[in-house]
This record gives sequence, C-alpha cells and structure tokens, in this order.
Amino acid sequence: MRRFPSLALLGAGAAALSLGVSACGGSASSTTTTAPPNPATAQADISASYQTLFDFADKSVTGKEAAIEDGSLLKTGLTKALSSSVAAGVSGAKVTSVTLLGTATCNADKATTPCASVAYGILASDGSVELPNQTGYASYVGGKWVVSKVTVCGLLETFYSIESLKGVPPGCPSS
Repeated sequence: MRRFPSLALLGAGAAALSLGVSACGGSASSTTTTAPPNPATAQADISASYQTLFDFADKSVTGKEAAIEDGSLLKTGLTKALSSSVAAGVSGAKVTSVTLLGTATCNADKATTPCASVAYGILASDGSVELPNQTGYASYVGGKWVVSKVTVCGLLETFYSIESLKGVPPGCPSS
C-alpha cells in the first residue's frame, strides 16, 4: 500500500512553515547486467537520493533528475513544483527505515524491481521534521538506488491538486 502526504497534512505543514511544504509506476529496461543491490549500503544510498530530491533550497533540477527513476521524464513537473511557494520551506528528507521488498510486492505497489519501502520525514528549512511518517519507494535502476517514479508521481499529483493545476503531471501515468 502506498501512502502520500494528504492535502490536509500538506496544508498544515504549509501553515506551520508560513511559506509551505511540498512534497506513476515505471519500469526500467536495460540490456546491460548490473550487480544486485547491496543490502548493507541500501539505507545510506536511498537516504542520499531522498535528501537530494527534497533539498528544495537547491533549485538545480539536474541533480534531482539523477536521484529519481525516469527523472528526465518528470523534469517539467519537478521544475514547476520547485519554483512554487509550496516548496520554499523544504530542506531535505530524513529516512528513518528502509525495507527491501520482494518482486511480487514491488509489482503490486507499481514500483520497479528491485525496490524498497522507505519511511521518511520531510525536513523544514530549520532541519526539523515538518511532515513525519511518510512512506515512499526506492528502486534500484542502472546500478543505483533512486526515488521511485511511483513516489515522485504521487507527490507531484498532490502538488497539482494543491495548486489547482489540471491534468496529470508530465511523465506520470494517468490513473
């Protein structure tokens, strides 16, 4: 089961920060063989990708694209979200746990295999956890852990709803 920040929770976070907080299944195909993920380094690697994505003080989209599955396809929606006032008070993410999942669970949750369930909190600009107890996914693509497209699309859909934007975020599948 995937869980994303609710509109009420994001609204409460935005009010608490004064400036706000912001927070699609994909599949990767490759003809090259990569080594399987290392469980001993998974949490650190996934934490780095989540931190890169949620460091909204850094408006660079390039680094964020590299930390996201199919990042180049999600660039337009990500750029829009980063330029909004909703993103202004977010400084990162704190990953509290990572659970490597089996293929059947990844497929059921529409996350590219291999994948992991990620418990995290979104950090405010002062480093405090503003939105705790969030759940997302990471996928092991091209030999590295990245924030799963299903997680990013869920967050972008929430952002679109908050901002009253129409349609599906670019790069995300329609529901």
